[in-house]
Amino acid sequence: MAQFAETESHPVFPVYLLIDVSYSMAGAPIAAVNASLPGLKHVIDEDPMVGELARVCILSFAEDARIELPLADLQYAELPRLESRGNTNFAAAFALARTEIEAGIRALGTGTRFYRPVVFFMSDGMHNAVEDWRDPLRALIDRNWPFFPEIVAFGFGDADAEALGTIASRYAFRANGEDTAAQVQEIMSTLVRSIQRTSGSMGSGGQGELVVDVEPSKYTPLPILEVK
Repeated sequence: MAQFAETESHPVFPVYLLIDVSYSMAGAPIAAVNASLPGLKHVIDEDPMVGELARVCILSFAEDARIELPLADLQYAELPRLESRGNTNFAAAFALARTEIEAGIRALGTGTRFYRPVVFFMSDGMHNAVEDWRDPLRALIDRNWPFFPEIVAFGFGDADAEALGTIASRYAFRANGEDTAAQVQEIMSTLVRSIQRTSGSMGSGGQGELVVDVEPSKYTPLPILEVK
């Protein structure tokens, strides 16, 4: 169960994992996601700075989007087990992310200060639903919305480079290699390192800076594009 103090006494770093669980993720890729989540919990348990600042929400998406874990202190939360299902719908993913970012931050308690939320988006495919995904993305990154997040996009498999570059606010990457399970493991390891290093940059009341800790040999950086 997610637990918060009635009001957090320090600024919170809200992290949202937005993970593709469509049918193409079945088997080794989804197993790699599930096997990697305990590593994130371990870092939060063992690193006092990360444990103090980071609050994590896990959202999955396929033909619909679902809340696997509301924004929580992972020290007190039970990790979900993700399962593959359906086709890929980016629109549903972005719409739910917007709803949950606001809901999660408001649940932290009145007066709680927070750093800019970060969404780590991961997909192995392309949007194949009827609705356009760009409008929900525009709503998610609207700078007039007080909770607008930074988005870091990771792709592998059949993920479209142009879509990834459009989704990301500053950083987009395609994982190198052909082994999808190994690609997922590397992406998840990168997420854990990035959350740890970003939390460290926020320590002792610092302004903080998003740090995406990629190993250059493991990724191809992608150009960032405007939402058309």
